[in-house]
Amino acid sequence: MVMVSKFEFSGDTLGIMIKSDLNDAVFREMQVIIKEKISEYGKINLFIEVEKGRHIDLIPLMKHLKFEIGNDKHLKKVAVVTDKEWFKNVLLVKDLIMNADIEVFTTGDRMKAISWIAE
Repeated sequence: MVMVSKFEFSGDTLGIMIKSDLNDAVFREMQVIIKEKISEYGKINLFIEVEKGRHIDLIPLMKHLKFEIGNDKHLKKVAVVTDKEWFKNVLLVKDLIMNADIEVFTTGDRMKAISWIAE
């Protein structure tokens, strides 16, 4: 079963759609996709959209944040679209320790997220 699908806005901008609850398997799948793009372009923009109503497991999320912080020098901008309000607070803390520009958008603001990541 496909849990994650990817698409490209432009060469160095990767889009990831999450179609299941976010658990260890989903985060590992995302990391493989992100590493592939980084190896191709060096520095990338990352757009992640979590399908509405999906559950986000906290422990795997923390492991993934550690992965992203470790790859900070390779991330220019990160846009996350989710219906989880608390997720914005988690990423605000991450924004304090990463150089990448990070923005969280509600599901209703998906088009703003796409415009922002494409700038």
